[in-house]
Amino acid sequence: SDLRKGTHGELSFQYDLQKGTYDITGKLSAAQKIAGVQVANVTVKAVGDGDRKRELTLEGRLTVGETEIKATAKRSQKAESWTLTAEAESIAFRDISAWAEQTMGSGLPASLTELTLQKLSFTVVSTAEERTFDAKATAEFPLTADLRTTVELAELKITTKGKTS
Repeated sequence: SDLRKGTHGELSFQYDLQKGTYDITGKLSAAQKIAGVQVANVTVKAVGDGDRKRELTLEGRLTVGETEIKATAKRSQKAESWTLTAEAESIAFRDISAWAEQTMGSGLPASLTELTLQKLSFTVVSTAEERTFDAKATAEFPLTADLRTTVELAELKITTKGKTS
């Protein structure tokens, strides 16, 4: 169905009267350009059960130049947590520099524009008791015009305990 003129998407709603559970899903089928970043495959989902526990999910794909980033944010009332996950392959810093130049008037330093992150994934989980950041990455750096090196971060995990102010 049309959500508004010129934008197409889908909205579904399911409710189980006996269990008191629900599932609401909204999808935008047309890509949108926001501040020079293309946003596509956007899905918003809310699921709840008879105990009024909810889980909210927002996911989509962001594109800057040729660089695509898949992102998911999830809020779970059962676990009282937020989870943010992002995954990308072949992140060309020249694309990010061009985007920064167009939107903010200043690109990245020239030494960074040849940097390419071949793979990047990270997850941030935040609960009332702790925050965890988990990342993996592989990057390729040009050392000279003829020589490049690859660096791999197999796993980085940072956990902080306690409430934040």
